[in-house]
Amino acid sequence: MAAARQGWDLIRDTACLAWDGLLDLLYPPCCLVCGRDDAEPFCAVCRAAISPLSPPFCDRCGIQVGAGRLVCDHCEEGPQPDFAWSQAVGLYAGVLLTAIQRLKYDGKLALAAPLGALLAESLRTPSPLLPAGQRFDLIVPVPLHRSKFRARGFNQAERLARTLVAPLGCPLSTDALVRARRTPTQTALGRAERRRNVQGVFEVLKPEAVEGRSVLLIDDVLTTMSTVNECARVLRNAGARRVAVLALARGM
Repeated sequence: MAAARQGWDLIRDTACLAWDGLLDLLYPPCCLVCGRDDAEPFCAVCRAAISPLSPPFCDRCGIQVGAGRLVCDHCEEGPQPDFAWSQAVGLYAGVLLTAIQRLKYDGKLALAAPLGALLAESLRTPSPLLPAGQRFDLIVPVPLHRSKFRARGFNQAERLARTLVAPLGCPLSTDALVRARRTPTQTALGRAERRRNVQGVFEVLKPEAVEGRSVLLIDDVLTTMSTVNECARVLRNAGARRVAVLALARGM
């Protein structure tokens, strides 16, 4: 199933690149976020306009906290997260929000490479959350349910994860972790509802692929952390030694 999906992705990407090449002959290339004439799909001006995240961060889940705080209110009151740490490139606002939505909802697949480069760069940037010399054995994207994958044609987390294989030097697994059932969208749900909404949703089909490994879990946007925490819980129950979370943006 995974091989067939990857084959379809290759055909789709080849067709998209051919179409984009034809369009380039007719119209000058431009930034897919701001529309500025530029050879890159995500221009330097837009990249510079990303709202960065600055410390202090919660020692447990990685969200921003007030000065002098070590952990956020939710982590102080609740259990330890099932992931070791989480990190995001910037705030889910402005150009980063637009770029993610253009990729996710408008199918602007050319944005996956420059956005993935931001993820790789964030791992090379010193951070109080990122252990020095951290290495990973496996990259795993947060999966979509197969019905949503068919409707959208791709998984944005998977497209971002693919770009990290070369810079991190570790393999990508698109079928070790799956979404076993479809759930209502999380957008309008509160924290407690989101947590209940994703319980029992994910399954590890190939425990041997994750057993004893340090897993880097990739998503596009982190909000209440319910989805990635449930993914991390399932991966750890399947034998993963450690799970870390990396995303493009944190919701406000």
